[in-house]
Amino acid sequence: MPAALDISPPPIGVADTCKGQPLPLRPPLTRLSPEFDEAYSTAQRWIDLVALAQRGVDNSVLAAEIADAFPNGPIQSSNGLAGYANMEASYLLPVAAATAPDGSTTLDLAAIVYDNATSTSPCRTGFLCSEYVVAPDGTITGFDFTAAPPMIRDDVYVDGAWFAATDLSPFADRLTVSDWFTSACAETATS
Repeated sequence: MPAALDISPPPIGVADTCKGQPLPLRPPLTRLSPEFDEAYSTAQRWIDLVALAQRGVDNSVLAAEIADAFPNGPIQSSNGLAGYANMEASYLLPVAAATAPDGSTTLDLAAIVYDNATSTSPCRTGFLCSEYVVAPDGTITGFDFTAAPPMIRDDVYVDGAWFAATDLSPFADRLTVSDWFTSACAETATS
């Protein structure tokens, strides 16, 4: 088993910036229920590991750690990480959770994704409603992007800015990004 990697968010000033704006801080966890904390931590840890991928370096140790957390997942080698190298961070916001008879936990999560430069934008924020299934042994056994919020019609990304969870949403009057986005994902999860 590979050595544990440091997945704490980089301090302000170390991460790339978006037009001079530093990477937003991880929002405080809004707990659905203590019984779901471990499954949520597993999902957040997996996406934190994915966000550590870097261009031009050997990501094989990182890929092995990712594969341990999600044995049948989409990333099984360092080649599978290539498409994630521009991701700076992704913060998962809890929407809903349920426990299945087999003891696995299904989590509906709102993922705010912060990417640095792409071929079309200096930076961007992604808004992806997602579902994770976490087994009783703490591994992820299923993952899917369930939908984009209905307010973002053409793409799940907004180019040219990083929106913090505590910022006012550009898509809803007087709601924070967190409140708007979790509500939007709750609507798509139940429809």
